[in-house]
Amino acid sequence: MGKEIMSWQEALKAHAEQAKARVQKLTATTATMLSFKNGKLRVGGEDMDNPLEVVILALRGERAYYDTDYDAENASSPTCYSYDGDSPHPDADAPQAETCGSCPWNEFGTKGKGKACKEGSRMALVLVDQLGDLETADVLQAKTSVNNTKYLRSYAERLGAPLFMFTTAIKNEVDPKTQYRLSFRSVDKLVLNDKLGPALSAKVEEAERLLAVPYPKSEDRPAKPAPKARGGVRRSKF
Repeated sequence: MGKEIMSWQEALKAHAEQAKARVQKLTATTATMLSFKNGKLRVGGEDMDNPLEVVILALRGERAYYDTDYDAENASSPTCYSYDGDSPHPDADAPQAETCGSCPWNEFGTKGKGKACKEGSRMALVLVDQLGDLETADVLQAKTSVNNTKYLRSYAERLGAPLFMFTTAIKNEVDPKTQYRLSFRSVDKLVLNDKLGPALSAKVEEAERLLAVPYPKSEDRPAKPAPKARGGVRRSKF
């Protein structure tokens, strides 16, 4: 029993170190998506409680560039994307530069006043009401915009401990400027025992695997060339 307890405790410790590093980088998949559209919290078209109590299992920063306009009826994979904020993902359809820092789409002014390559984050989570049977709980995923990623990062840093150690209330409100505004509040700290500890460790590992899944390839996508760098355009420091 002692050896088993150490195994999940050590696993959670390792996950904690990885989670801390990924928070610093914050600014499609097999999991069900939690949507923030129109200031609501929805899963599979169904309205959820707002605020919604969850356990955030894992976080990952993301950059995504699309060479076509957004179409709500026809979701597509990004032309180029990055999960580490440093370089395009190896499975990206059409990498636009060797590094994210050198990519012209990462410059302000390439899409209105903003950047054509959007920064944000993805998180994997479970609903608090499924903690009683965590082994079979559904892992949800959610994407946050660059503005809301700032609030998520601030919350994670205020806690001073991995997010998966707490239950979190996510509240979503309509924002006329940014479409939606998320807020995060810690509800309780999880009390780990020989049942919840191993189940949580396994669920965090599953969540991290899901967040690492590459986007599906888009067949026959013509690559749009990156624009030439222009003088006076401000680059991102992300």
